[in-house]
Amino acid sequence: MTALRLPESCRFRDDVARSGGCETAECRLLAELIGSTSPATCRVARDACEACCRAPVSPDVHRLNEVIASLILGASSDASNMERGLPQREALSDELRRRACDALQVAPADHGQMQQFIDRSVTVETLTRRLTDRIPFTYLRYGDGEWLSVLGVEGRNCDRHDFFPESLGPELRQVLCQIAELPPDAPSVYVGTTCDLQERVQPFLSVHRLRDRLHWVSDALFRMGLVNLTTRGFLEAVIAFQGAKLLVGNEFLRPAAHGLGCTHVVIPLENCYSRIDWMERACRFDGPGLVICCASMASECLLWRLRRRNPEATYVDCGSIFDGMLGHMIRRELAEASEMLRRCYAPLFKPFL
Repeated sequence: MTALRLPESCRFRDDVARSGGCETAECRLLAELIGSTSPATCRVARDACEACCRAPVSPDVHRLNEVIASLILGASSDASNMERGLPQREALSDELRRRACDALQVAPADHGQMQQFIDRSVTVETLTRRLTDRIPFTYLRYGDGEWLSVLGVEGRNCDRHDFFPESLGPELRQVLCQIAELPPDAPSVYVGTTCDLQERVQPFLSVHRLRDRLHWVSDALFRMGLVNLTTRGFLEAVIAFQGAKLLVGNEFLRPAAHGLGCTHVVIPLENCYSRIDWMERACRFDGPGLVICCASMASECLLWRLRRRNPEATYVDCGSIFDGMLGHMIRRELAEASEMLRRCYAPLFKPFL
C-alpha cells in the first residue's frame, strides 16, 4: 500500500506561517514553474497542500498533477493580489499553460459529483419572490464558456466572445473566490453552474475550497422555467419593478429593454469583455435597483463588480433567454421551445420590435 503523503514531508513546502487559524506556505515548485521571484505570489493554503498530497501523481517540474495545474492557471494576472497589496502575478508561457490544461483534462473524477451540490430548490420562482419582495440577490451563471475561460483554454464560445484566458479567466476565478469570503449575513449570491465539465472543474474547486462554500444552483433556471411559465412570471415582476432598472445587452435586445421598462446599456456584439471598464461605469447607480445582464461570459465579472460597489441592488444574468423571445433562434435548446416562446413570451416585446 502506498504511504499517504503529508504536507510536512513535501520538499517544495517552505516558510510555513499561521494567522487567524489559517496556515499557509510558500510552494517552491509553483514558484519555479511560473518563474516567480516573489514568495508572496506563490503562497498556498494548507488545504491546497493536502489536496496535492492526496493526488495520485506526486508533482515535480517535469510532471504536474491536477492541483499544481489549477494553481498554475491561477497564477496569471490577478487583480485580487493588488487589492491585498501583493505583487502582480507573472503571465504564463504558452507551454506552461498547455501543460497545466493537459493535466486538468486527465484529472480523475473522484472529487465528488457536482450534481450533489446543486440546490434544486432554487428555481425561477425563488428569484421572482425575492425581486417582488425587494430582497437583494445576485444570480450568476458559470456555463461551459465561463469554465473553459477559468481553466485557461484558448478559443471563443458560440456567441463569438473570446475566452481571454489571461484576463477574463483570472477575473472569473477571482469572482468565485470573493463570493466564498462573503459573511453569512450578506445578500444571497446564487452561482448557477453546468455539470458538463465537472471532471476538469472539480480540481479547481477542491484546491480553492469552493465546492462547499458557494450556493450552487442550476445555470439553466430561466430555460427550465419557460414551459411552466415561471420565467414569464419573472419577466412580469421585472416590468412591475420600480426604481433604477438596467438591461445590459447588444443592439438586438433593444425591444427587450423597452418591453421590460429598462434603460438599455448597449454593448458590442463580439468580445464585450474588452469594454468591461466602460460597461461598469455605464451601469453604476447607488442604492436599490435592478441590473439584468446579457453580456455572455463578461456578465459574471460585470455584475460582481457592480455588486461589490453597491450590494443594495439586485443583479441577474439572464444569458441568451431573450434571443428566442425576439425570434433569434441561435441556440438549439431555445429552438426546441420555439412555439412556447412565440405564443407566451414574444407578445411582451412585439410592440417594440
